[in-house]
Amino acid sequence: CMNCHEQQVVSVECATCHTPLENLKPMSHTINFVNNHGDQARMSAEEMSADMSCMVCHTEQYCQDCHEGEDLARFTHPLNYEFTHALEAQMNAKDCAVCHSEPEFCNACHRDNNVLPRSHKIGWVNNFPNDGGRHSIEARNDLGACISCHDQNAQIICQQCHGN
Repeated sequence: CMNCHEQQVVSVECATCHTPLENLKPMSHTINFVNNHGDQARMSAEEMSADMSCMVCHTEQYCQDCHEGEDLARFTHPLNYEFTHALEAQMNAKDCAVCHSEPEFCNACHRDNNVLPRSHKIGWVNNFPNDGGRHSIEARNDLGACISCHDQNAQIICQQCHGN
C-alpha cells in the first residue's frame, strides 16, 4: 500500500478508492492460490519480499477465519515446538514476526504460563541487601535485551520500581 500512499493520509478502507478490490490482489493469488497458499505462508522473512508478506494485507485472524478449529501451528511448526522454539525465536525473530505480533505474542504466553528466561533465577530482582539483584548488572550491560521482552507499551518496566 505504501508504495502508492507514501506518507499520505488515506482511508484504511481500500474499497473507498479501489474498486473492484480484486485489482489489489498480488499476481501470486491465482485461481488455485486458496489450495496452495501454504507454501508461501510458511516462507521465512528473508525468502519473501516485504510486499509479498501475507501480513501486508491480512492479520493472523484472517487465517483463523478459514482454519477455525484447526491447529495452524502443526502446519508450520513441529509438534514439540512450544518447548524447543527459544533458540529459533532468538536467532530469527523476523521469521516469527511474519505471523506473530512481536513481542506481545511471546509475552502473553510466557506471562500466562510463568515461563522465564534461564537468566531469571532466584534473587534476579530482589537481592537488594547484597547487590540489587542480578538484573541490575544485566540491565547495565545490555538494556536492549531487557526491553525486547519488557517494553510494556513503550513504558519500560524499570520505571515500575525505579520511576519518579
